[in-house]
Amino acid sequence: MSYNIDTIHDFGNLPFADDNSNADNRGKFVVIGADGQVTVAAAGAQADGVLRFGPTEGFAPAVTMGGFPYVLASEALTYGDKVAVGADGGAAIAVTGNAFMGGVVQPGAAGTYDARIKLLDGSSTAA
Repeated sequence: MSYNIDTIHDFGNLPFADDNSNADNRGKFVVIGADGQVTVAAAGAQADGVLRFGPTEGFAPAVTMGGFPYVLASEALTYGDKVAVGADGGAAIAVTGNAFMGGVVQPGAAGTYDARIKLLDGSSTAA
């Protein structure tokens, strides 16, 4: 028996998307609202997790809330960088005052989905 370790940390039971607003948001940090709707997190804000793929109308989103997700690199990321939510919802190097979302374990060039992070399960602020 085999399985993908990343799926252990996915949030389940989210409602099906009723539009295509998240279709292009895979690999971005997201917030899950009280109604279960998923939206891209604001720059520097605390996020609930990373959207695994961009769901379209009629499909439920999968949000990774821990583990080692691939993310959209908002800028070039190198091993060990601390990351926060970038202006586009992707991973950017954390600066003072940002919610610290995790650390880079696999580098990635800006605009790609090659970067992989160790996503924190809790919240802290970059110093």
